[in-house]
Parts: sequence; C-alpha cells; structure tokens
Amino acid sequence: LSRWENKCILCGEEFDNLDSLTREHLIPKSLEGGTKDNLAPSHYNCNQLRGMMSLIDAMVAIDRHKQRLGTLFQSWCNTPVPNRRPQRKVA
Repeated sequence: LSRWENKCILCGEEFDNLDSLTREHLIPKSLEGGTKDNLAPSHYNCNQLRGMMSLIDAMVAIDRHKQRLGTLFQSWCNTPVPNRRPQRKVA
C-alpha cells in the first residue's frame, strides 16, 4: 500500500481506512497477469466498477462517475467491502 502512496490505482484517491481496500490486477489473470507484481491497491467499488475493462477505460469511467457524484464520491469509493470485518485506519 505504501508503494502506491496509500492511493487507489483506479481513482487516485487516498484510502480513508482499510475496509474498502482490495487487490487490483493490473493485467487480468486471464491474460497471464497472475503474478504478485501485477497487484495494486484499489477501492472495492472502483474494482467492481472496472469489471473487465482495461485500466485506461476504467479510469475514464471512474472519473465520469466522480464528476457525477461530486462530494459524495469520497464516501462511495470508501464503502467497505461487504461481509468483511472492520479494519484499522490507514496511517
């Protein structure tokens, strides 16, 4: 996480806490992207919105979503992963 400066690879926003943190595959596993070096942090909702999109397409889609949500975007992207125990705050 510190390697990425506590920021989501998809939206560029910092994590408020670890409850929304997921691992993002930069290159999909289906395209030989199953290595440890292929992982980056992302918010759960950003990861879900990306789906099967390329990184660039996902970043564009998330930026549009950010513009639509305005001030609500921060709470949207920091929504906790469902069914996960609460984590500690990011230092």
